[in-house]
Amino acid sequence: MFKLYDSEDKFQLVLLNLSDVKIESDLASGDKKLSFSCEKKTGRKIQNEFYIKSNTDEFVVKSIRNATEKRCTINANLNLETLEGKPVVKFEVSEWTAQRCVEEILIDTGWTYEVDLPEKQRSFSIETTNAYRVLQKIREMYLCE
Repeated sequence: MFKLYDSEDKFQLVLLNLSDVKIESDLASGDKKLSFSCEKKTGRKIQNEFYIKSNTDEFVVKSIRNATEKRCTINANLNLETLEGKPVVKFEVSEWTAQRCVEEILIDTGWTYEVDLPEKQRSFSIETTNAYRVLQKIREMYLCE
């Protein structure tokens, strides 16, 4: 089930009668994209930068297109605002596990993770970046997704 929220994160409606629902994941980054078709009367209530929430993910609407006379197509991207918006001046670790790194960088983002991470310990440093890029670096350094 998908729920629509406005740009101020206020609930608008439950999205019903959707068709061609697709959630695609980028294997390299783990980013997700959502697309679906809905009735035009529903599509008129959706605006760019509105949020669509599922039980596990939150997406940001990026485009609304007329598909047919009666339906429109909605495209949305995984909401990474809190990760991309969390500045990191310097993230430096010495012999930390991936789990410890992820837990540290996710503090105050509202994000959680539910995967088994390698127990290997690594050392690395990254400067003048954001939490999302640090997570990408962790994935690269520990060879995990």
